[in-house]
Amino acid sequence: MASEKITMRFTIHTEEGKPIIRSWPSNVNLMGFVLELQGDKITDITDQVLSYAYDGHDDFSEGYAAIRRSNNWGYVDLSLTEVVEPKYQECSMVNEGFAKVKFDNKYGFINMRRLNFPCTDFKFDSANSFHNGMAAVRVGDKYGYVSAFSPNTVAIPCQFEKAYDFNLSYPFAVVKINGKFGVVDKQGNFVVKPEFDEYSPYSTRIGNSHYNAKIGDKLFFIGIDASVSEIEG
Repeated sequence: MASEKITMRFTIHTEEGKPIIRSWPSNVNLMGFVLELQGDKITDITDQVLSYAYDGHDDFSEGYAAIRRSNNWGYVDLSLTEVVEPKYQECSMVNEGFAKVKFDNKYGFINMRRLNFPCTDFKFDSANSFHNGMAAVRVGDKYGYVSAFSPNTVAIPCQFEKAYDFNLSYPFAVVKINGKFGVVDKQGNFVVKPEFDEYSPYSTRIGNSHYNAKIGDKLFFIGIDASVSEIEG
Protein backbone atom coordinates (compact mmCIF):
# COMPACT_ATOMS: atom_id res chain seq x y z
CA MET A 1 0.00 0.00 0.00
CA ALA A 2 1.39 3.39 -0.96
CA SER A 3 2.39 5.67 1.89
CA GLU A 4 0.19 8.65 2.54
CA LYS A 5 1.94 11.86 1.57
CA ILE A 6 2.77 14.16 4.45
CA THR A 7 3.65 17.83 4.09
CA MET A 8 6.94 18.52 5.80
CA ARG A 9 8.03 22.00 6.74
CA PHE A 10 11.36 23.56 6.03
CA THR A 11 12.64 27.09 6.47
CA ILE A 12 14.94 29.66 4.97
CA HIS A 13 16.41 32.60 6.83
CA THR A 14 15.56 36.12 5.72
CA GLU A 15 17.89 39.06 6.16
CA GLU A 16 15.65 40.21 9.01
CA GLY A 17 16.31 36.95 10.81
CA LYS A 18 12.71 35.72 10.67
CA PRO A 19 12.09 32.13 9.60
CA ILE A 20 9.77 31.63 6.61
CA ILE A 21 7.98 28.30 6.49
CA ARG A 22 7.81 26.50 3.16
CA SER A 23 6.27 23.14 2.30
CA TRP A 24 7.79 20.15 0.60
CA PRO A 25 5.93 16.87 -0.05
CA SER A 26 7.39 13.65 1.30
CA ASN A 27 6.39 10.16 2.37
CA VAL A 28 8.17 10.64 5.72
CA ASN A 29 6.25 12.12 8.64
CA LEU A 30 8.50 14.61 10.40
CA MET A 31 5.86 17.12 11.46
CA GLY A 32 7.01 19.18 14.37
CA PHE A 33 10.47 19.81 13.02
CA VAL A 34 11.76 22.69 10.96
CA LEU A 35 13.29 21.29 7.82
CA GLU A 36 15.48 22.72 5.11
CA LEU A 37 15.74 21.52 1.54
CA GLN A 38 19.42 21.47 0.58
CA GLY A 39 19.65 20.12 -2.95
CA ASP A 40 17.93 16.77 -2.70
CA LYS A 41 18.56 16.41 1.03
CA ILE A 42 16.14 17.32 3.83
CA THR A 43 17.86 18.48 7.00
CA ASP A 44 16.37 19.12 10.44
CA ILE A 45 17.46 22.63 11.40
CA THR A 46 14.94 23.30 14.18
CA ASP A 47 17.69 24.00 16.69
CA GLN A 48 19.52 26.35 14.34
CA VAL A 49 16.35 28.32 13.59
CA LEU A 50 15.43 28.73 17.24
CA SER A 51 19.00 29.68 18.12
CA TYR A 52 18.96 32.23 15.30
CA ALA A 53 15.60 33.75 16.29
CA TYR A 54 16.01 33.72 20.10
CA ASP A 55 18.64 34.17 22.76
CA GLY A 56 17.94 30.73 24.21
CA HIS A 57 15.53 27.83 24.00
CA ASP A 58 14.71 24.41 25.44
CA ASP A 59 13.71 21.20 23.71
CA PHE A 60 10.14 20.58 22.59
CA SER A 61 7.87 18.84 25.07
CA GLU A 62 4.22 18.00 24.36
CA GLY A 63 4.32 20.24 21.30
CA TYR A 64 5.88 23.35 22.84
CA ALA A 65 9.36 24.70 23.46
CA ALA A 66 10.37 27.40 25.91
CA ILE A 67 12.17 30.28 24.22
CA ARG A 68 14.12 33.21 25.69
CA ARG A 69 14.36 36.76 24.42
CA SER A 70 16.84 38.74 26.50
CA ASN A 71 16.00 37.60 30.06
CA ASN A 72 12.35 36.78 29.42
CA TRP A 73 10.88 33.37 28.61
CA GLY A 74 7.82 32.27 26.63
CA TYR A 75 6.76 29.44 24.31
CA VAL A 76 6.54 28.54 20.63
CA ASP A 77 4.51 25.70 19.13
CA LEU A 78 5.61 23.16 16.53
CA SER A 79 5.14 25.66 13.71
CA LEU A 80 7.47 28.05 15.59
CA THR A 81 4.55 30.39 16.21
CA GLU A 82 5.09 32.36 19.41
CA VAL A 83 2.05 31.33 21.45
CA VAL A 84 3.12 32.66 24.87
CA GLU A 85 4.84 36.03 24.91
CA PRO A 86 8.35 36.01 26.44
CA LYS A 87 7.68 37.81 29.73
CA TYR A 88 8.48 35.25 32.42
CA GLN A 89 11.58 34.85 34.57
CA GLU A 90 11.49 31.08 34.15
CA CYS A 91 9.60 28.59 31.98
CA SER A 92 9.71 24.83 32.47
CA MET A 93 9.22 22.13 29.88
CA VAL A 94 5.54 21.31 29.45
CA ASN A 95 4.48 18.27 31.47
CA GLU A 96 0.98 16.75 31.57
CA GLY A 97 -0.36 19.77 29.72
CA PHE A 98 0.95 22.39 32.14
CA ALA A 99 3.93 24.72 32.07
CA LYS A 100 5.42 25.94 35.33
CA VAL A 101 6.37 29.62 35.02
CA LYS A 102 7.85 32.28 37.29
CA PHE A 103 6.73 35.90 37.28
CA ASP A 104 7.63 38.63 39.78
CA ASN A 105 9.48 36.00 41.85
CA LYS A 106 6.37 33.82 42.29
CA TYR A 107 5.37 30.62 40.51
CA GLY A 108 2.19 29.67 38.69
CA PHE A 109 1.04 27.36 35.91
CA ILE A 110 -0.05 27.87 32.29
CA ASN A 111 -2.59 25.39 30.93
CA MET A 112 -1.13 24.64 27.50
CA ARG A 113 -4.15 22.55 26.48
CA ARG A 114 -6.70 25.33 26.84
CA LEU A 115 -7.58 28.06 24.37
CA ASN A 116 -5.54 31.25 24.90
CA PHE A 117 -3.28 29.42 27.38
CA PRO A 118 -4.84 30.59 30.69
CA CYS A 119 -2.47 31.13 33.60
CA THR A 120 -3.07 30.69 37.31
CA ASP A 121 -2.29 33.33 39.91
CA PHE A 122 1.35 33.69 40.90
CA LYS A 123 1.33 32.87 44.59
CA PHE A 124 3.80 30.04 45.19
CA ASP A 125 7.38 30.46 46.39
CA SER A 126 8.40 27.31 44.52
CA ALA A 127 6.66 24.65 42.47
CA ASN A 128 7.33 21.33 40.77
CA SER A 129 5.94 20.14 37.46
CA PHE A 130 2.81 17.99 37.40
CA HIS A 131 3.11 14.25 37.99
CA ASN A 132 0.02 12.04 37.93
CA GLY A 133 -2.20 15.11 37.94
CA MET A 134 -0.63 16.71 41.02
CA ALA A 135 2.14 19.28 41.51
CA ALA A 136 4.00 20.03 44.73
CA VAL A 137 4.04 23.73 45.67
CA ARG A 138 5.56 25.73 48.49
CA VAL A 139 4.25 28.74 50.40
CA GLY A 140 6.78 30.04 52.90
CA ASP A 141 8.50 26.99 54.34
CA LYS A 142 5.56 24.58 53.95
CA TYR A 143 4.67 22.33 51.02
CA GLY A 144 1.36 21.16 49.65
CA TYR A 145 -0.13 20.15 46.30
CA VAL A 146 -2.33 21.55 43.54
CA SER A 147 -4.43 19.40 41.24
CA ALA A 148 -4.62 19.57 37.44
CA PHE A 149 -8.40 19.80 37.82
CA SER A 150 -8.10 23.15 39.65
CA PRO A 151 -4.49 24.36 39.48
CA ASN A 152 -5.30 27.78 40.94
CA THR A 153 -6.47 26.21 44.22
CA VAL A 154 -4.39 24.28 46.73
CA ALA A 155 -5.81 20.75 46.82
CA ILE A 156 -3.70 19.49 49.74
CA PRO A 157 -2.85 22.30 52.21
CA CYS A 158 0.71 23.54 52.56
CA GLN A 159 1.56 21.81 55.81
CA PHE A 160 4.52 19.57 55.00
CA GLU A 161 8.22 20.12 55.57
CA LYS A 162 8.95 18.16 52.37
CA ALA A 163 6.72 16.97 49.54
CA TYR A 164 7.91 14.60 46.83
CA ASP A 165 6.30 14.19 43.41
CA PHE A 166 3.37 11.83 43.03
CA ASN A 167 4.26 8.51 41.47
CA LEU A 168 3.32 8.18 37.80
CA SER A 169 1.85 4.69 38.28
CA TYR A 170 0.17 5.00 41.68
CA PRO A 171 -1.66 7.97 43.27
CA PHE A 172 0.73 8.31 46.21
CA ALA A 173 3.44 10.71 47.35
CA VAL A 174 5.93 10.72 50.22
CA VAL A 175 5.76 13.74 52.54
CA LYS A 176 7.43 14.87 55.74
CA ILE A 177 5.43 16.32 58.61
CA ASN A 178 6.51 17.00 62.20
CA GLY A 179 9.90 15.53 61.38
CA LYS A 180 8.53 12.17 60.18
CA PHE A 181 7.97 10.71 56.70
CA GLY A 182 4.77 9.08 55.48
CA VAL A 183 2.72 8.58 52.32
CA VAL A 184 -0.42 10.48 51.29
CA ASP A 185 -3.01 9.94 48.57
CA LYS A 186 -4.46 12.63 46.28
CA GLN A 187 -6.93 13.69 48.96
CA GLY A 188 -4.13 14.28 51.45
CA ASN A 189 -5.02 11.24 53.56
CA PHE A 190 -2.14 9.24 55.00
CA VAL A 191 -2.04 5.73 53.56
CA VAL A 192 1.27 5.13 55.34
CA LYS A 193 1.38 6.93 58.66
CA PRO A 194 4.25 9.39 59.22
CA GLU A 195 6.59 7.41 61.45
CA PHE A 196 9.80 7.13 59.44
CA ASP A 197 12.85 9.07 60.61
CA GLU A 198 14.56 9.00 57.22
CA TYR A 199 13.50 8.60 53.61
CA SER A 200 15.30 8.78 50.26
CA PRO A 201 13.76 8.61 46.78
CA TYR A 202 16.78 6.48 45.86
CA SER A 203 17.04 3.05 47.43
CA THR A 204 20.21 1.57 48.93
CA ARG A 205 21.19 -2.04 48.35
CA ILE A 206 21.89 -4.27 51.31
CA GLY A 207 22.52 -7.92 50.55
CA ASN A 208 19.80 -9.03 48.15
CA SER A 209 17.38 -6.31 49.25
CA HIS A 210 16.96 -2.55 49.05
CA TYR A 211 15.83 0.01 51.60
CA ASN A 212 14.82 3.67 51.35
CA ALA A 213 13.50 4.46 54.82
CA LYS A 214 14.48 4.08 58.47
CA ILE A 215 12.91 4.06 61.90
CA GLY A 216 15.82 4.26 64.26
CA ASP A 217 18.16 1.46 63.19
CA LYS A 218 15.42 -0.53 61.44
CA LEU A 219 15.42 -0.54 57.64
CA PHE A 220 12.32 -0.40 55.44
CA PHE A 221 11.39 -0.25 51.80
CA ILE A 222 8.41 1.93 50.84
CA GLY A 223 7.15 0.84 47.44
CA ILE A 224 5.56 3.03 44.79
CA ASP A 225 2.26 1.33 45.62
CA ALA A 226 2.59 2.49 49.27
CA SER A 227 3.51 -1.01 50.44
CA VAL A 228 5.98 -1.16 53.34
CA SER A 229 8.45 -3.98 53.93
CA GLU A 230 10.90 -4.29 56.79
CA ILE A 231 14.37 -5.28 55.60
CA GLU A 232 16.59 -7.53 57.64
CA GLY A 233 19.99 -5.91 58.03
